[in-house]
Amino acid sequence: GPVVIDNQLIVTAKQFVVSLDRTTGVELWRQSVSSEVVSMPGGQGQMVVVNALDGSVSALNSRNGEILWRVNHSVPTLRTKSAPVVSQDKVLVGLSSGRLVALNLYSGMIEWEYTLVTSRGRSELQRMVDISADPVVIGNTVYVIAYQGKLAALDLESGQLNWERNISAHENMVYDQTALYITDDEHNLWSI
Repeated sequence: GPVVIDNQLIVTAKQFVVSLDRTTGVELWRQSVSSEVVSMPGGQGQMVVVNALDGSVSALNSRNGEILWRVNHSVPTLRTKSAPVVSQDKVLVGLSSGRLVALNLYSGMIEWEYTLVTSRGRSELQRMVDISADPVVIGNTVYVIAYQGKLAALDLESGQLNWERNISAHENMVYDQTALYITDDEHNLWSI
């Protein structure tokens, strides 16, 4: 889906990130990234961040589309990706390896990472542990869930674990003032 970043409408089409004028729809710039983007872009200020299907995360300048940095995390994956979530000066990205990484917004350097689940099993399907759901930030806590894994609450600044529960999901979570809502892989609705 499209998002508004730096007063522009940012969309993705295959391996392209495209900036459109919000009022006229005129294309402002188009940039090719390493592979197809199947999640929404994230961003803040003059930064647009995308999580590509090949496991790379790219940050682009919202003014001209110039690639500022790229980080690669290549592993077998479901055909879904979590959207990068920008909070404070961090880009939170769920990976196909069952890890959540916090990258520095300006350099792409890893500030911390947390492994929700380790890949196990004989078949490729059994070994999939993707983080397909977008991380959710509420205050200074990051909530993240993995397919065939866990739900975890982490400290945004340090990545330290606050708590975790054995719940598997690949769809996005939502929240209100009182709870986090999750639909798990067995079609149960959780309110936590």
